Amino acid sequence: VAPPEKKRITERARGERLAAIAARVHTLARVLEGEGYSVLLAESGTEALALLERHAERVGLVLTDVAMAGISGRELGRRLAEIRPGLPVLFMSGYPADEAVRNGLLLEHQPFIQKPFVPAALAEAVRSLLDRAPGKRAQE
Repeated sequence: VAPPEKKRITERARGERLAAIAARVHTLARVLEGEGYSVLLAESGTEALALLERHAERVGLVLTDVAMAGISGRELGRRLAEIRPGLPVLFMSGYPADEAVRNGLLLEHQPFIQKPFVPAALAEAVRSLLDRAPGKRAQE
């Protein structure tokens, strides 16, 4: 029998597919897959854009660093809004949100989680955005 906390967190995943974009993307993938999500991986904004141009309709949420080589997370979010309006994007950074906004890495209203974070906080942020997303959630 799984510990109650693990069972509670796992019940949040409903088979949605996510795209994770970060330098250490495999660590994020392990956490998200452990929560029951299917995850597409990219290590840069450029790679993510190419991936999402092919799979945008099959992705329910994008999780991205704000600061990356090539295309920044903010620019990636802008381009994704053109490809698939309404696709939720959760931005992350080691910078506090106010500093990321002040440095032009993030817009004030954009969903954000500060690194480092614990898996439960990431699971909660992802689930919250998916639950607020308009339309059908992307699933396998």
